[in-house]
Amino acid sequence: MNYHTTAITRNLYLSIMALILLFIYAFPYLWLGRKVHISIHDNLNQINMLGIFDARCSATLFPGEEVREYTLPGTADIFHLVHMKLDKLFFLKDYFNGYVINELLHRLLAGLGFFLLLKLYLWKNTSDLIRLFVSFSYIILPFWPPGCLSVSGIPLVILGLLNLYRGKWILSSFLIIILYAAYSNFFLTGIYVLFMVLVFLILALLKRKSWLNLAMLLLCYILVSFITHLPVFLNEFFLRIPTNRVVQDLTASGIIPVLKSAFFLLVRSHLLSHSYHTWLILPICLLGIVLSFCQKLGSKTLWIILFGSILIFNTFIFSLFHYRDFYQLYQRIGIGYNFSRIYVLNTPLWYLLWALCLGVLHEQIKNKQLLNVLLISLIILQILINLYFHYHRTFLEGPSFNRFVSRQQFLDLREHLDAGDPDYRIGCIGFYPAVANYNGFRTVDSFSAYYPLQYKERFYKIIARELQHNEELHEYYRRRGSALFLFDDRIGFNYSDQDYIRQQIPEIHCELDVAEMVSLGVRYLFSTARISNAAAMNLELASRSTAPEYYYRLFIYRILQE
Repeated sequence: MNYHTTAITRNLYLSIMALILLFIYAFPYLWLGRKVHISIHDNLNQINMLGIFDARCSATLFPGEEVREYTLPGTADIFHLVHMKLDKLFFLKDYFNGYVINELLHRLLAGLGFFLLLKLYLWKNTSDLIRLFVSFSYIILPFWPPGCLSVSGIPLVILGLLNLYRGKWILSSFLIIILYAAYSNFFLTGIYVLFMVLVFLILALLKRKSWLNLAMLLLCYILVSFITHLPVFLNEFFLRIPTNRVVQDLTASGIIPVLKSAFFLLVRSHLLSHSYHTWLILPICLLGIVLSFCQKLGSKTLWIILFGSILIFNTFIFSLFHYRDFYQLYQRIGIGYNFSRIYVLNTPLWYLLWALCLGVLHEQIKNKQLLNVLLISLIILQILINLYFHYHRTFLEGPSFNRFVSRQQFLDLREHLDAGDPDYRIGCIGFYPAVANYNGFRTVDSFSAYYPLQYKERFYKIIARELQHNEELHEYYRRRGSALFLFDDRIGFNYSDQDYIRQQIPEIHCELDVAEMVSLGVRYLFSTARISNAAAMNLELASRSTAPEYYYRLFIYRILQE
């Protein structure tokens, strides 16, 4: 058997193993279907921001189309357009199937980028199988699903930029970075990728390398990002409607709380971009850094210094932007963009640094049999850590996707409501408005990370009296306010455990401004607890849905017209 045949056979085995690993990740979705559990936080609770109405992407993509207000009534049309990123194509027919396709595709692309980056640049002297397992440990992290390639695709971007800088695989490298621009969130990580392209362009000019491809890439990246994130760019550069972002304040006044937060970010996994690096990756990286400096391993040491320095730099930037004195000074400059979320880049950096440090161990151990056992054991252990904190929950935790969206329950409820006016709105008390939107109801409330400041002030009139009873909710709405919810003092903020609400909160005393809701088109209130003062609020119980087989216990109140 010649070398060419051996290489084909080896690549075939590697491809089969990669498909097996991808199947392992996909198995819960294939086996359980819509009975699978999907993380609610930062995902299902805000799918209305993806334009998901009536179980699919129904919101408008282009400004020229007729824009219908599913949420945030009375606001400018630009806030009812959805970003034109690639994932929207998957959601046009059905959100759940689109979600599964999107999950598998962006992880497949991310894994391919991670594997090739190790193979071509960072870890050449090891087996493809070890690189494959390291890549798999990375792609099974619980990346923020609406972000698509935002975080997971960073290794793919680094691979493409290195190729273009060195004049290799120019067309494919160009296309994968443009794909990243169309399949990621510019305001989460895209702006940092833009800086990366600019840095590589400057380096090419300084080193007198071919820079034309990088210059074209820079222009195309800006253009594609502008098109795919058109609503935000149109508002920021042309309409200039003040948004809730203007008054957000996530800073702390003392330097000690800020430093504690930075230390937490460096040694522990952050909620928005989990890395689970604390127990295994961090100590191995520390060991690898020490060994690389002692042994002077050349380019590998330089990569370790680079990734380690960026990790510390990102943490430092996060700390600065959460230090009130610095942030107030920064605000006076007038740039506007908050760079604190640069920390999400730490997730791929931890895994790339880990792979480099495993490579350092690889060079220190002469016994190859012992070496392979050690490396595989460490990688499998990290895979098990990642699976424990994320993967097993798809099987064991609740609610299932079906129970969360409760499609049949809301279809049954619709029969008891006024069908004469298709434009009526509802208000949601004690459950996420995204659930009502998923089932085709137009709401006055919403989770919206970006919306007009004027609407925040108007919505505050609805919930002001209720917020007076709960300082935590009041502080949240004042300083962040992404959740435009009809808050209740007893129910609080977390709507993910409806069984608790059903068992522990039989009724509530509601102090919402009903008149203000009526002025925004609200005709019904859907509440997960009985409203004890309904009559005083001019509410009439129109229907209820309290059967134990339903996830939500809902009382439907009609607002009586005076």
